[in-house]
Amino acid sequence: GAIFTKTITLEKRTGNTGKIFAKLTPNVSINRLGLPNNGPIDYVYNILPKLSDVPIFTSIYGENLGEYRRIIEILNEFEKIKGIEVNLSCPNVDHNFYEYNYIYGLIESIRVLTKKTLVVKLPPNPEIITTIAKACRQGGAEAITATNTIKALTIDADGDIVMGGMSGEYLKPISLRCVYEIANIPGWDIPIIGCGGIRTIKDVQDY
Repeated sequence: GAIFTKTITLEKRTGNTGKIFAKLTPNVSINRLGLPNNGPIDYVYNILPKLSDVPIFTSIYGENLGEYRRIIEILNEFEKIKGIEVNLSCPNVDHNFYEYNYIYGLIESIRVLTKKTLVVKLPPNPEIITTIAKACRQGGAEAITATNTIKALTIDADGDIVMGGMSGEYLKPISLRCVYEIANIPGWDIPIIGCGGIRTIKDVQDY
């Protein structure tokens, strides 16, 4: 097995303010955390040593290639980190680049920065996920994580709107469709890490 961490960014992020979490059912929620983290230096010296002695895949997000480069330069120095997951899919961060050539160029540029296993985490959008997945594979990704949470909105008991990423059992059919679509791309030959709404052994078996 392995551990995939929460996403880190080059600069410290305090995350979103206000209401950042809402429960829809006992097994479904919406969150808008906004990638809170203390940056890569804090991660490698204060968090990484506390993680179990299993392969660690560190999730990262950058606003541009330069930020990815600086994060990866730090992570490359730590043998315990076996892989890097590029988070292209956080629903609480703006992404306006889901276009084949852009994704291909970004992943190809990131690929040359590290010898560690490169994974890319994708959004739960069956209509575009095969295009994005093919761009990632062509760019040098060695595995795909499908998927992140899906954009959603609820009105809580106080009458406040809470927007963010929905997780839990309602996400599973969408993520499962995305996994299916990727797996059926002609010639697809790299692993797919299926996730979203997993609670039971049957959920695992379905993926």
